[in-house]
Amino acid sequence: MIRPIAFAALLAPLAACDALDTPQREPWSPDFTERAVEAAPETLAPAPADCGQITRWAYDYTDGKRTRAQRFSERNVPDRTEERTYDDAGRIVRAYAEWDGGWVEVTLERDPDGRVVRRVVDGSETSTRSTAEVIERGPTREVLRYDGTVLLLEPYDPMTDRRTDHAARADIHDPLVDGDAMIDALVREIEAGRDIDPLFDPFEVVETRLFDGEGHPLRTEWDLDGDGVPEQTRDWTRTALPDGVEVEITDDYDADGAAERGRVELYDGQGRLTFEGFDLDGDRQIDRQRTLVYEGDALVSELAAEVAGDGATTTQVITYEYVERARIARIDDEDDGVIDHITTVWLRDDGQRVLKQEDDKADGEIDWQRRHVFDTEGREIYSERDRDVDGVADLRWDYGWSAEGLLLHAVGTEPGSARCGGLRD
Repeated sequence: MIRPIAFAALLAPLAACDALDTPQREPWSPDFTERAVEAAPETLAPAPADCGQITRWAYDYTDGKRTRAQRFSERNVPDRTEERTYDDAGRIVRAYAEWDGGWVEVTLERDPDGRVVRRVVDGSETSTRSTAEVIERGPTREVLRYDGTVLLLEPYDPMTDRRTDHAARADIHDPLVDGDAMIDALVREIEAGRDIDPLFDPFEVVETRLFDGEGHPLRTEWDLDGDGVPEQTRDWTRTALPDGVEVEITDDYDADGAAERGRVELYDGQGRLTFEGFDLDGDRQIDRQRTLVYEGDALVSELAAEVAGDGATTTQVITYEYVERARIARIDDEDDGVIDHITTVWLRDDGQRVLKQEDDKADGEIDWQRRHVFDTEGREIYSERDRDVDGVADLRWDYGWSAEGLLLHAVGTEPGSARCGGLRD
């Protein structure tokens, strides 16, 4: 006699296997506890032999300013060295990086006010070499000249160390001419079939900027062939509103009076962006837009909409909730009232993150997390990432500070390990 077997009974072993393959997640809880200050040693002992992948940065200083950063991907031999040089006022005037098979150097000249007036890039690859300089600067007009190949430093970046001085990096990466606008123009030329390589074909550009009496931009012109006539322009129009200001920006890639691209921005009375809309094809219609809503000082929602080529509109809505020290972002990708993703970030009083968690499906299950730990001086001493939320760090960065508050070491371990980082238990 053949007895029927219940369908649920057949599935039970499979369900048990699935449970074994999908371990229960272990989300971290926010921890605002500050650790005691501990001065790091000047040199670190070699990592134990059984450790996984380790990336270590070591930093040197002169008069409190970082002058050298070295990266060690192997045990004791640096595979990248970065140097910085400063003027008497403590402003960076040179950045240099050297690695196996290559190098790049950026030098800056400044006016008496500290503003960069000349920037020279040199390197082991000819495509990195360029010079940009200010040849005229006044309250309502600036003229800059550029010659070289690439307008941006990537991937030949002289400042990649783990904790970069953002002000110094902004100087080093200021190409003086508007590199983004030039790249946009080059992309259009390539799409139109022009035989040009934006990495290796040299450029000679004169960029002229005009401003109103309050310093707001009015017009930028790019002369791409040295004949004194602009081949590309960008115009700004500012209109005062009862509760803010409207700014319209138009790009004319052919300088023929017909804009190929435009942008509209609205700012409230506090100078906060409340709307931006993009005309991507020059037909004076908004193809992509974003609206931001504030309550008091807090951003509470964003609405982004994009019109496809067939006229269909996709809309994404993000709402923000602030619960004590947590900022919760809920993302509705289709504006159908259903939340598709939740990001929660817990912040210290100084704005630094303590914990970030991602709920990819908004189903209550945390899918990714990263936490940060600080000392009583407000300095981050380590962070851990748990990509699969099993409660075990798969990546960890440890930071070692001197008694004077200078960062001496940054050690990344993968999988995450305090023991292998060598800075704390």
